[in-house]
Amino acid sequence: MRKLSFGSKGFAKRPNCPSSITLLSYIEATVSPLLRQRVGAHVASCDFCGAEMQLLKNYAPIDEGYTPPPPPALIHLLGKIFVSGSASSNRNRQVA
Repeated sequence: MRKLSFGSKGFAKRPNCPSSITLLSYIEATVSPLLRQRVGAHVASCDFCGAEMQLLKNYAPIDEGYTPPPPPALIHLLGKIFVSGSASSNRNRQVA
C-alpha cells in the first residue's frame, strides 16, 4: 500500500483527474479498453483518485429504485411546525 502524499497543494482532486462517474464506471468495467488503460495509469499515480476508488469500491451507490424510509413521526411533526411557522412569518413580513 502506498503512503499518501499531500504535497504543497493538499489532498484534492485535480483538473486532470477522472470524474467520480468515470471512476465508478472503471470499477464496474463499463469503460472502453483505452479509457480503462488511461484511468488505471492515472489512479496508479494519483493518491486522491486511489483513495476515491477505494471509497467507491467499499460503499456501493444506492440503487435508482431505492426509496428512503419516512422520517420518524417526531421529526415529521417538527418539520411541519417549522414550515408552517416560516410561512406565517413570511406573510407578516409581506403585510408590514
